[in-house]
Order: sequence, then structure tokens, then C-alpha cells
Amino acid sequence: MSSPLGVKGGPEAQTPDARKRKIASSVLRPAEKLIEALSDANLTLLSEWPDELPSAPPNRHSLIEELTKLSNRTRDLFEVLDDRKRKGSAISQEFKIDFANALADVFERYFPNAQPSRSGYDRTPNPSSEYQAFLTACAQEVFGDDFKFSGNVLDEVAKLRGNL
Repeated sequence: MSSPLGVKGGPEAQTPDARKRKIASSVLRPAEKLIEALSDANLTLLSEWPDELPSAPPNRHSLIEELTKLSNRTRDLFEVLDDRKRKGSAISQEFKIDFANALADVFERYFPNAQPSRSGYDRTPNPSSEYQAFLTACAQEVFGDDFKFSGNVLDEVAKLRGNL
């Protein structure tokens, strides 16, 4: 279950609450209904007697086990979505840091003589360093022209890379 990240052509971006409602109605509740329907208490519903069916019977216990995993996973996802909502970001901060760090790797590999630093804050609409311009251009290619990495994300990347 991946998260819509605002990638062009990707899944529709939704609020955490909208995603939770959609997941609950199309995944969680149907899985719970199937778990109940396949339980030992409802075994008589699936009785074949006195007929013999040509198809092989499914392994009910495996189905229940997998559906239970799916239900548990959706509940875990609900917790993640609630956490994102509290932090006010549809895209997790961890993802932004990982993405910026991966872009920094590419920058250093293909531009070994360029300085991988943000430079100073100069109140201009465009980044003042090649490094920050590269990160911004790549991120905007993926997320759209309005996307920018926050200073906190860039600081975290610098710490990870030993540049701060």
C-alpha cells in the first residue's frame, strides 16, 4: 500500500481522512466481512454436501490469515495517516529527506567539482547555489513547479552527509 506522493501522473493526492475513508470502505470492511464469512462459525454456509464440486476448495485458514494481515496493515496505515495529519504534511518528512539525500548522491556523482552546499539565504526566488538549484529542479520535475524542499529538510540532508 503505497502513498500518493503528488507525482505527476501518479495516484490522486488525497487528504489523510479521505484516504482513510476510501481504504475503510473498499479494503478494511470487505476484508472484515470475509474473515467473518470464512470463520468456523459460518462453515455451514460453505457446505457442499451432498454435492461434490469440481473445483478445488480454497484453504480457508490461509485466506483468513492473509485477510487478517491486510486488516492489520490498513490499521497501521491509519496510524501513519493520522501522524501525517498531525504534522500537517501529505508527504512525510522522512520521504523528503530520503529523496533529497538520493538527489544529493546524484549531484555529487555527476558534478564532483561543484560544492554541495546551500549557500546563503539571499531572498531571491531562485536558489543561489548549483546544488540547491539541482535539487529544486529535480524535485519540481517530479512534484510540480510549486514544490520546494524546506530549509529543515536540506539541513537534515547536510547533517546526514556530514556537511553541517
